Amino acid sequence: MHRHTSRARGGFYSQASHAVHQSLQGIDGFVRRYGAQAKNAAIMLAPMLAKAGQPALAAGVAAVGQGMDGYATLRNQLE
Repeated sequence: MHRHTSRARGGFYSQASHAVHQSLQGIDGFVRRYGAQAKNAAIMLAPMLAKAGQPALAAGVAAVGQGMDGYATLRNQLE
C-alpha cells in the first residue's frame, strides 16, 4: 500500500507572500493607530527643517504626515 508522506504546504513564494502580507498588516495597524500623531509631529518638524536649510526634507516629512493621517481617517471611516 502506498502511503502519502506529509510535506510542508507551499514553497518559497508562498511563504514569502505570507510574510509580506503579515508585514503589510502590521504597517496598516501602525498607520491607523499613529496617523494623527504623525501629522501633528510633521506640523512641528517641517518648519524647523525648512529653517535649517532642508526644504526638500521638510516637504517630504509634511507629505508623509499628511498621507498617514489621511489613510488613518479613511480606514477608520470604512469600518
